[in-house]
Amino acid sequence: MRREHYEFLISSLENQQTIKSIGKIDIETIRKNNLESLYYLLPLIERITLEIYKSTPLSNVEKYKQGEMRNILDLLNSNSKEIVGTENYDLLEKIYAKDGIRNKIIHPYLYTGSKNIQVNYEQIKKLLYNLIVKLKSLYDIQSQYKYKKIEQLK
Repeated sequence: MRREHYEFLISSLENQQTIKSIGKIDIETIRKNNLESLYYLLPLIERITLEIYKSTPLSNVEKYKQGEMRNILDLLNSNSKEIVGTENYDLLEKIYAKDGIRNKIIHPYLYTGSKNIQVNYEQIKKLLYNLIVKLKSLYDIQSQYKYKKIEQLK
């Protein structure tokens, strides 16, 4: 079985537009495969997912009032799976579920069970890669759109 090097693939996708919207991705932190890398990866994945939904026409990003953002599960549940892809959607639901690894790592005081958490780093990196590909493709589509010059407003 071939092992993918997602760190290399992720860094190759970065461009000015992605850096502007999600920031420069710290590949060295991602490579560590430890708790520090999870503290970096999980919020980054949330940020990219939010940017994907914000860049998709007719997606429901805002809650009830302007400027009030939803959490990732609300965002996923109120929009179509096809926006991020079914495989990515299912993995996002699993990671960010109430009892998912994100909450167990970010909020450990809420969980009294076993402190051992099984993490598949390659799966998380693959999700990150897939989401960046999706975000970049949305930006590419937007950049190809040509706005017509408005001569005069009446």
